[in-house]
Amino acid sequence: MVLRILSLQLLFVLYSSISLAQAGVSVQFVSEDDELLNIKNIVVTSVVDNVNGVYSGVLSDWLFKKIEDDHQWSPTVYKNNLKSDFLDPEVASKIMREAKSQALITSRILRGPQGLSLRMTFYVGNSGLPLVQESKAFPKTDSLDEIKKEYQKLYEVVHNRLPVDGEILSRSGNDVTINVGKNWNLKAGQNVDAVQILKIQRHPKHHFIVGAEKSIIGKIKITKVDDYLSFGKIVFEKEPNVLRVKTKILAARAVVYSSGNENLIDPQFGDQPTEWIPTPTPQFGKLILLAGIGSYTQNADLQTYGGISSSSPVSPTIKVDGEIWLNPDWYLQLGTMQSAFTLSNPVSGDSPSQLNTTLSSYTIAGGYNWLLGPDFFGPKMQFSFGLHQWTSDPDQSSPKLAFTRMQFGGLYLGFQGMFGLSQGSPWDVGAQFKFYLTQNVTESRSSGDASSINMIDFSMMTKYRKSIRMSYVGYLTFENYSSEFSGAANRPDPALKVSHKNTQVLLGLEYAF
Repeated sequence: MVLRILSLQLLFVLYSSISLAQAGVSVQFVSEDDELLNIKNIVVTSVVDNVNGVYSGVLSDWLFKKIEDDHQWSPTVYKNNLKSDFLDPEVASKIMREAKSQALITSRILRGPQGLSLRMTFYVGNSGLPLVQESKAFPKTDSLDEIKKEYQKLYEVVHNRLPVDGEILSRSGNDVTINVGKNWNLKAGQNVDAVQILKIQRHPKHHFIVGAEKSIIGKIKITKVDDYLSFGKIVFEKEPNVLRVKTKILAARAVVYSSGNENLIDPQFGDQPTEWIPTPTPQFGKLILLAGIGSYTQNADLQTYGGISSSSPVSPTIKVDGEIWLNPDWYLQLGTMQSAFTLSNPVSGDSPSQLNTTLSSYTIAGGYNWLLGPDFFGPKMQFSFGLHQWTSDPDQSSPKLAFTRMQFGGLYLGFQGMFGLSQGSPWDVGAQFKFYLTQNVTESRSSGDASSINMIDFSMMTKYRKSIRMSYVGYLTFENYSSEFSGAANRPDPALKVSHKNTQVLLGLEYAF
């Protein structure tokens, strides 16, 4: 009984298909990705900028009018201001759903020390996933007309990245009307393809379109062209009446590549044009030169004399750090610091009364970059493993020997993070910290064995990026080294405990090469 019912259903389907074909009606199969591009209404958000809306209003108005004048989609303004142009899929989907639209377009313009940066993102469908995103960077300019031209070029790149150019608006017999015209470089007598989108290929992580599988289901010969419309005759279709309203059109067009993120030197035009080349990015490493002042204090608890202390509120300091990039992930780090000042001898009767003192440190390490975005020069975390040595070297006094030469050092794990204050801002802030896995101390006239050692090295940094190579940097560093002693000693008056506190404010330059 079940087999008889299935057989009758199969015969009915076959008979219906044959009857529809004989009647000139085609059975149409439409893919989900093809339906995704049935765009009638589009939401246009305000352009995000970092200059208090100086560019936003002008570019937002231009984009709305451009879409309106093209007559392909009906634009709707999203009135709420967005903090970012790149939206979570849930947010994008909600905006489109509330506006009863099938697509959404967002964009931003950021002004920085290296010039201006544009970005535009095109979202489609209930999933709220981005379909196309393009970026463009160009030299800094105060001309709104030039900025509008660059913004227009970016929109054209985004539009051309869509897998179709338009669609059929109406059909009567073999005559059709399509919503692309002269502005898409169509001419009378030209043939265009009618296609079906089988599958949109997306990037596995970012979901942007990387390709599309298409099937040509017909050809149309253009007979008349207006600015935004064209009229034509069907010269071929795979099945009778398979071309219908909303069938996608692919006009002949040039291949347009992404503009990329390069900052370009201004090309010169005219009778004697000059060659332009991309500004080369640093490839090998960076060097940081710092100078400033420190505040140093040393305390000691002597067995017979008791507690002593001396400090220098102003200690001139220089510091040099360098990185050698082995590849985008791994690097070598070298660093040195030197400081010189005078301390008052805190022990009565000890000579000399003024102790010339130097501080020095040396660091060698290897590290790993953990990028928090696609830009190597953007926000990142750095992890390092290396050896650090810090030395305090005062004049030797007598007979008590107030302070001795002390050297602290050990293997450490380093942690450093650098982040922008806001999107597109030239200012970065960060911090670094050393966690010592091993700790040791040596003293020129020993107070005994070190029973406990404490080593703290912490810094806060800020950076202003003047160009892709040059930045102004500032460091606030806190160092604290201390040790307690016990056992046999050869110092005239052994110390039970010694501590060194050093705070530095350093300013300088960072140069990447």
